[in-house]
Amino acid sequence: MATNRTILMLVIISCTLWAVVSAASFDDAWMAYKAALKTTPIITKSITSAIIMILSDTITQRVEMTLTGRTTAPVAPNLKISLLFYKGEGAPKTFEHDWVRTLHTAITGLAYSGPVAHFWYQNLEKIVTVKHRLLGLLLRSLLDAIIFSPFTIAGYFTVRTILEGTGIESLKEKLRTKWLRALFGAWQFWPMINLFMFALVPLQFRVLYSNIMSLLWTGYLTFMNQSRANHTTTTEKEEDETKKIPREGASLDGPSTKTHGVDENRRFSNGSRKRNSMVSDGLRSSFCDDLIFER
Repeated sequence: MATNRTILMLVIISCTLWAVVSAASFDDAWMAYKAALKTTPIITKSITSAIIMILSDTITQRVEMTLTGRTTAPVAPNLKISLLFYKGEGAPKTFEHDWVRTLHTAITGLAYSGPVAHFWYQNLEKIVTVKHRLLGLLLRSLLDAIIFSPFTIAGYFTVRTILEGTGIESLKEKLRTKWLRALFGAWQFWPMINLFMFALVPLQFRVLYSNIMSLLWTGYLTFMNQSRANHTTTTEKEEDETKKIPREGASLDGPSTKTHGVDENRRFSNGSRKRNSMVSDGLRSSFCDDLIFER
């Protein structure tokens, strides 16, 4: 039911955007956008990045709530509530948008993602000047993967940490635990996207194209993150079920001795603590801070 509501919301948003664009005349709007790219390219691309990142974050927050079973967008620190989520109990799911997170996302697009992408694509054309078309495409894609992606991911985490005000230690922790994982994800998703862009998309529209593809990138990372969480949960459940199987020679009706009962209780307690820790850590993970970043 929640998934159906999310799909319906996306359809409504898409229809609304289409209606607005149609009412304003698509051709006129597109001509105005191209004119703005010529007169104020950096400002135009920065604003475009901010708008698309706001849309991306809004969709992601809805998907997060649907997939993880949160009752609100901000993570609940109370472990008892987290366990209710884990067991599928508690109050019906309601959505509360995290506007602070969306504001941080918009500022990141406006002040970081848009300008950085603009200067990168402009200078990349000056760096790669080979005549051979295919070789030029491969070189641009390679440089994007080994130079642009690593530095922009690190820059994204830096900007978000500054906006959140969590300090240098938080930044070090993010770079240590999240940077490499996000980079590997980028290397899986962006190469084919970039080959198409460098081959067919004019230079002035590449930031816009990259922003639009970031919507797919957001969905990809959300799916990968949730798949990983589901796999971990399934593994934990299988381990717990295995621990419940009686040892050889033990009574099926209960512990055969007092010592055996103590061992079983201790094992059950350890398994519960391990599962509780996993659930708590999983709910603390924010998609936007963990993996999702915009080009």
